[in-house]
Amino acid sequence: MKRLKITDDHGFTARKLRKEERKIKERLWKWLKESVIANRFHKDLHAIEQSGNSFLEYIDNHCEEVLQRLGCAA
Repeated sequence: MKRLKITDDHGFTARKLRKEERKIKERLWKWLKESVIANRFHKDLHAIEQSGNSFLEYIDNHCEEVLQRLGCAA
């Protein structure tokens, strides 16, 4: 049985697109850990939540910088 090979206009296969999407998610997760968790002391769960919300707010307000950091923009 042959596999269906799906491509878009740029010649990327569905598999390659999933791989690229996974890389972006992994970069974002690494950045989140560095910004919110790594080498930081949070006195309670609420402080961790505030730190996470601050990170998400930064992402919302600095879209172009975020895309560059994740390797999605030129």
